[in-house]
Amino acid sequence: MTASRTFVTKVRCEKRWPHESALVYIRDWSMLSQDTGSSKGVDEDYEEDHDIEGISFTGSFWHDTEGQAEGLSSRPLINLDNAKEPQLFTVDMTHSRSIEIKESYLPLEEKKFLLIEAEVTRTFK
Repeated sequence: MTASRTFVTKVRCEKRWPHESALVYIRDWSMLSQDTGSSKGVDEDYEEDHDIEGISFTGSFWHDTEGQAEGLSSRPLINLDNAKEPQLFTVDMTHSRSIEIKESYLPLEEKKFLLIEAEVTRTFK
């Protein structure tokens, strides 16, 4: 199991009001990736590659960290550009920041959540 993730960033609610220091919680995520391995010989370890092809996610937010600490209810993140599924977000894997994260030497789990955080930050800038 992986621990749930939160981060602080600016978001806009469904009324487009800005919340400058919102605490964002990633509720659900789905990642499409391709894992490959290659070994140069029977006594050699595999060189592994993990190519993240896509990530979709949903989330919620509190207006600030104090709201979450006080037990207030969170609100869903709303994708104002997705009328069909307003609570679904998809990471833009072609964005320069996404490419930078994908090409880093970070562990796969860390890359996944950094990509999601970057997408939320870009979406609500």
